[in-house]
Amino acid sequence: RYFALHGNDQVVALQGYFNSVYGDVPFYKLSTVGGKRLLRGIGHPYKYMGSHAWLAQAEYRRYIWWRLGAVAFAGIGNVFNRFDSAALDKMHVMTGAGLRFRALAKESLNIRLDYGITNRGDHALFIAIREAF
Repeated sequence: RYFALHGNDQVVALQGYFNSVYGDVPFYKLSTVGGKRLLRGIGHPYKYMGSHAWLAQAEYRRYIWWRLGAVAFAGIGNVFNRFDSAALDKMHVMTGAGLRFRALAKESLNIRLDYGITNRGDHALFIAIREAF
């Protein structure tokens, strides 16, 4: 969900995510958090894996000058194997900031530089094209 503030110069973006797999699933199809889109403070997308994953994240985007922008983001989530208290145990809390450069003046295609950290000692730097969500 996206909410424009003061025209299109500022945006608040919200994302909720849930993934669940059952049965004998190959490890690369397990539910994960981390990487350049889901809880960006975790550098490797396969570091935390399980049968189920949930997360919620928010991002504040602001135009600065010319084609440059900045963002601040935060999120919380977890991976787990059983639907019990494990879903809320040892949650990953992430926060970070980034810069944006609009590659094409009339299009919303951004090149982004994001840095995030988590409460569990993870941190990551990403350079990517397009927004995380």
